[in-house]
Amino acid sequence: EIDIEEVRSAHQKRLQEKTALYEKKCMEEFRPQISQAETELKSIQKQIVEARKEMKIATEKLTESRDEQERINQSVLRGDEKIEQARVNADKAVAEIQKHENERIEGLRRESEGKIQMVKIEAENKIKSILDQVTEHEKELEACNKSLKSCKQDVDEHGKILKDLEER
Repeated sequence: EIDIEEVRSAHQKRLQEKTALYEKKCMEEFRPQISQAETELKSIQKQIVEARKEMKIATEKLTESRDEQERINQSVLRGDEKIEQARVNADKAVAEIQKHENERIEGLRRESEGKIQMVKIEAENKIKSILDQVTEHEKELEACNKSLKSCKQDVDEHGKILKDLEER
């Protein structure tokens, strides 16, 4: 009688032996390809490691670049703020200078008006003084004319008297 377990066990053993032989044969047959594939795998793994290193460096550089760009942007922003502040300060300075200049011009105008007024008053006083002198001279001239008339009358009278005396 055949023991099924023995047959199964023997069959299993033969199958394992055949499988082992087949695996060995396959391993020997495909050893160069497997070895090459392993070498390529190691090479690819090295490339991946290198690529990761390069990616890390590139990421760091990108981060540095972004940080530098942010610093530049902040610097530009501060520069813009400084320019705006300088413009505001310049506008204030111009306004202040204009205010002082206007005040100075107004002061000079008032001073000039005051001087003009003083010169005008002095001129009016001089004119009045001259007119008073002219009036005085006119009065003196009138008095001289009266005196001259009186003298002429006296001369005419004396001339008549002399004539009368000569005739007599």
